[in-house]
Amino acid sequence: MRKFIPNLLIVCGSGRNTGKTALVQSIINNNKEKNKIAALKVSPHFHNDKQPKEKIWQDVDCNVYLENGITKKDSSLFYQAGANPVYYLEVKDYKLEAAFNFILSHIGDNRLIVSESGILGRIFKPGLFIFIESVYNNDQDSIKISNKNNADIIVTVEEGKLDEELLKLNNKIVISENQWKLV
Repeated sequence: MRKFIPNLLIVCGSGRNTGKTALVQSIINNNKEKNKIAALKVSPHFHNDKQPKEKIWQDVDCNVYLENGITKKDSSLFYQAGANPVYYLEVKDYKLEAAFNFILSHIGDNRLIVSESGILGRIFKPGLFIFIESVYNNDQDSIKISNKNNADIIVTVEEGKLDEELLKLNNKIVISENQWKLV
């Protein structure tokens, strides 16, 4: 049974370049005036030269960084959109729960959180789970099928229609009693 985190919104998708980062930026931008929003980007890959400078937690197979720089990385784009704090996690799957619990203790349980991460949705049940499916980039493996099955909404994006789909979806996302919901 996955632990329910009502203030968590997760975005994942069927592959690369499906609009996940653009959607997270848009959600942050549309809600930052009335709400404090934290964001996180989860990566199973460890990079020696691409992470933010401020490492705030480290364990075997896990690094948690605080993002506050201006780059073209997804976590920096979330920061530039207005989320604060923003975390970048380099973490193996088996350590993700511990890393996320560390983040919750760092920011508190009540702050709204937006995450671009497929694996997080298999460990926790978010208030809202969005799966973006591209008709042109639709890698189907057991993990992505599981994410799709867990999603509250599946958005199919055709090439050239990303902005239109994001606008429609953003108009359906609301925050009620510190929980992400669809109307």
